[in-house]
Amino acid sequence: MNCIIHTNGTKTTYQRIDRCWDGGQLEVPFLFCFFTENGRLQFRARREVAAVPNPIARPGVFTENLWKYDVMEFFLTAEGTGSYLEFNLAANGAWWAAAFTEPRVPLPGFDVQKLRVSATGQMQQNAWECEGGINLAEAEQYGWWGGSREILLCACAVLVRNGNFRYLSTTPTQEGKADFHRPWDWIPACFAP
Repeated sequence: MNCIIHTNGTKTTYQRIDRCWDGGQLEVPFLFCFFTENGRLQFRARREVAAVPNPIARPGVFTENLWKYDVMEFFLTAEGTGSYLEFNLAANGAWWAAAFTEPRVPLPGFDVQKLRVSATGQMQQNAWECEGGINLAEAEQYGWWGGSREILLCACAVLVRNGNFRYLSTTPTQEGKADFHRPWDWIPACFAP
């Protein structure tokens, strides 16, 4: 699977994940897309089933522990930099982010509250759609974007039902315990108009 980044603001060409990390088939696929628009990298996700967001999550607001409920995520780095971003987005538009120097090692001095994040979401009874984005100039400063380096991405999700976690990912290797913090396994981004 490729992670396509549309460069003309196209928002409706979705990619899909229909298998869980453990190989189980999803009855309703997880749909996502990446696009650049107005100097930002945007991530949009949707699913035609009710979502279960963190009950304290508020649209557009930084919220801890989103991953304990339905959450869409992406990981972003520029090859060879070591630094990467994890961005979490709830179906209602609440968000969380962190930066790392290597798997699960926080980037010293990183202040997530200074990131210029946009996040929105709409939930209906049997469907949801959310979108979040980051400023590309900031991403380039941290080494997650730009230059002549290849951009690596992982789109993923955690779906929770009755205390059971289902993990979805675009990574080609999905063996063992689910773990999205594997930059060596993320997919090179393909740019398309």
